[in-house]
Amino acid sequence: MAQNQGLHTLLLIQYSNNISTRSYMDYDSVSQAVDGVCQIYEQSIKCAFSNLKEVTYSIEDLVKYINSLYDICMLTRDGSNRRYIPHDRKWIIDQIYLKMKRRAAN
Repeated sequence: MAQNQGLHTLLLIQYSNNISTRSYMDYDSVSQAVDGVCQIYEQSIKCAFSNLKEVTYSIEDLVKYINSLYDICMLTRDGSNRRYIPHDRKWIIDQIYLKMKRRAAN
């Protein structure tokens, strides 16, 4: 999966069943998109608890948040045929675990 790290990535999110909550972000890599998911979660914590000076959370909290979203997926660009490959919620969670595992190893 490390081969996907440098691929242009689209993050598609729908926060609730209301279609007006659909949003997308684009990133230069899967790694940046994973960071983007973390930042979105951190922003949601800050909005819910505006008095917090520092945000801390566990990976389990992040996974719970991802699973609470109405829909989330990533599309990674396939450099060989110039198409985007869809990836589901489970794949995103797997990428988060891989990134955290790499971070802990360093």
